[in-house]
This record gives sequence, structure tokens and C-alpha cells, in this order.
Amino acid sequence: MKQERLGLLATGQPVLDRPNSHMHQGVREVIGVALWRIGVTPRERSDMIIREISFSGEFSGFSHCVETDETDRIVYAIRPRRSCYTRFVMNREPIATNIMTIVLMPEEILDRYILVTAYWGEHTPREIKPGEIDHQARQFWANHALIWGLEPACTAPIPAKRWCRTPFFSAPLTER
Repeated sequence: MKQERLGLLATGQPVLDRPNSHMHQGVREVIGVALWRIGVTPRERSDMIIREISFSGEFSGFSHCVETDETDRIVYAIRPRRSCYTRFVMNREPIATNIMTIVLMPEEILDRYILVTAYWGEHTPREIKPGEIDHQARQFWANHALIWGLEPACTAPIPAKRWCRTPFFSAPLTER
């Protein structure tokens, strides 16, 4: 399967998209410009590359990840190409930002990179999968959520009140 070339890094390596990348809404239009601002050192070439690109006035987008509190209506659903539930918040608006986060995976032998994800907003910890222990990610996702309706979901939303105490390590409650 032929992979789409998205652009070049500042250090000359090509970046390819993959069929299951997570390029979020509003990113494709400026991904080439963002990639051109990323340079990698020889020491980094075998590492996953995570960069926040600031567009200070040139471009802007909207972050779909927001901080939440006890007044928010929280639901859980599974997103495409993911195996765990995502925390969503209902009835919130996206936040304007000029920061884009890009995550690239190296293909060392070919001296190129593959896009893992690209989204508007600051870098966030990965969502926790069942059985994982990552205290920083757990704390972050306990107080943040994606805005329902702005990110695709494969399942209907499950209200938080129908959820076990630790949603990152369990499943929705069943009817009794």
C-alpha cells in the first residue's frame, strides 16, 4: 500500500502518512509547514519524535481537549482505531490555539518518519489502556476530556454515572 508523503522535516527526512494515523481535524491544511519546522539530531533519529509547533499568528486551530471539573457532564465512548474508552465532555466549545502537536515514528533503515498523530493543542499524555499504570496520564485524563461531537466515536456515549470507579481500568456497568 502506497503511503502519502506529507512533507519534509527541516533536516530533510520525508514524513509519510499511514492508513491508521490520527491526523485530526484542521491539521492537513498546514501539516507540511509544521513538518518543515521540525529538525532531528543524529541522536534522535531512532526515537519517537514529539514536537509542539507554535504558529504565533500565522495559523491557528482549535483544541478539542479541555480541562473539566465536577460541573461538567462526562461520558465515555470508544474512538475509531482504539481499543479503550475515551473520556468525553458534553456541551463544551473548543479552545482556539496556535500550537500543533506532532508525533512521528522513525523508520531508521529508510531514513524517514511515519506520522503517528497530529492535532491542534499542547502535547497530552496518551490515553490509558486497561492494565496500564501511568500516574501522570491518569491524573491528566481524570481532569481533562475531549469534546463530544468533535471527535468521531464508534460507540454511543455512556454516562459517567454508569461507570465503575476507575474507568481507565474497567468497563461500563451492566444493567441489573
